[in-house]
Formats: sequence, structure tokens, C-alpha cells
Amino acid sequence: MSHAAHVHQLVEGIGFQVAGSLVGAARQHAAVRENRRLSDLEAVERLVAELDRARRIAAQAQAETRRLRTEIAAHANETVAQRHRAERAETACVRYAKALGIV
Repeated sequence: MSHAAHVHQLVEGIGFQVAGSLVGAARQHAAVRENRRLSDLEAVERLVAELDRARRIAAQAQAETRRLRTEIAAHANETVAQRHRAERAETACVRYAKALGIV
């Protein structure tokens, strides 16, 4: 084998090694990108689940707020009714006291 043929084989072998290294690096880069993509996808899925949970909690809080407002309104109405009863009772007591000559 001539010197030129030997050099040609050597260069060709190095070329194949470089090409193999480039293909390997490209595959590794693609694998890293895919892992990142999957990781990002998992993060988005977790975020969506957390947002769904937050929405459910917010809806429950709104329902509880509505219930409490209704309850507070009922208590306010009852308080007004009791105040009116107390005022009528006080007026009746004053009339009774006047009728008895106490006042």
C-alpha cells in the first residue's frame, strides 16, 4: 500500500470518527432537548392542576361568603325585629307605669 493510500485511509477513518462524534452529539443534544421538553410539560401540567385546585377553593370560598352574607342579613333582620319588640315593650311598660301612677 502506498503512502498516499495509507494517508487517505487514515483521513477517511478520522472523517468517520468525526462524523460519528457529530451524530452522537446531535443525538445527545436531541435527547437533552426532549428531556427538557418533557420536564417543561410536567411543570405545565402541575401548574394547570394547581390552578384548577385554586379555582375550586375560590368557588368554595365564594359560596361560603354568599352563605354567610345571607346568614348575616337574617341576623340583622332579627335584630331589627327584636329592637322593635323591645321598644314596644318599653312603651307598654311606660304606659302601664303611668296608668299606675308610678311615673
